[in-house]
Amino acid sequence: MGHGSRWFWAIFLGVTLTAVALGIRRFVAPRIVGRAVSPRGVEMCVIQKFNWSGEPFTTSFVYKRPGTNWAWCYYDHQDWHWGSSPVVVDTNRGVAIFYRDGRPEIGFEWEAGIYRRGAGVGATGGIPDSPSYMAPDWTPRGAGFR
Repeated sequence: MGHGSRWFWAIFLGVTLTAVALGIRRFVAPRIVGRAVSPRGVEMCVIQKFNWSGEPFTTSFVYKRPGTNWAWCYYDHQDWHWGSSPVVVDTNRGVAIFYRDGRPEIGFEWEAGIYRRGAGVGATGGIPDSPSYMAPDWTPRGAGFR
């Protein structure tokens, strides 16, 4: 094997390892899967983090009304990778609908604070969710979600 061939394989191996490392980092790093803001400034996000266990991902829904702490709602602690979530903000109904694989998966009525997941996403009305509130300085980006 000549010197040129050795350089080629050394560079090829370096580029390949870098690409694999970046791909793994993107897969396991905490992520914001979908994000929306209501006309009144309510911020809403679907977030996901890798569990480093047999239960691959924990997925959550978080929201923040102006002047309040972020609120956390449970989605799934044994979830699979959620690539991205297109969001439809319906200002007439006051609801944001987050989609997964083309299906409505999470719905949130921001005025009433009603969170739904799965089959009930398209419904309206009901009982407001009882979220857990995060510390005053918590933000999705500050917690590592990108």
